[in-house]
Amino acid sequence: MWKKGKWQEKLNKHRYVIDKVDYKIVDLLAERMQASEKIGEIKAELGLPIYVPEREAEVIRKRQIVGGIYSLDEEFVKILFKLIMDESKKRQRELIEVSERRNYAISA
Repeated sequence: MWKKGKWQEKLNKHRYVIDKVDYKIVDLLAERMQASEKIGEIKAELGLPIYVPEREAEVIRKRQIVGGIYSLDEEFVKILFKLIMDESKKRQRELIEVSERRNYAISA
């Protein structure tokens, strides 16, 4: 039988690791969003579409392959990256809208 202090210590040790990983995930998501915003700026300049279904499908497929190497469930990886890419597209749409309003104001 585990003594309370022992199992609590073990739980806390692993929770600390999870906390550190979570902060890294948030940091990496922020970095990804910054890169996505740069892509959005380029798309706005060139008049390119935000959503490219083939690209999104390719990204998800490749992430599922990598996730499989780490025994991550394919559906989990798909949902996770769909959420991430949805946020990226939302930010890109916002950038393009701001750019269009700025261009309209300048030309008016």
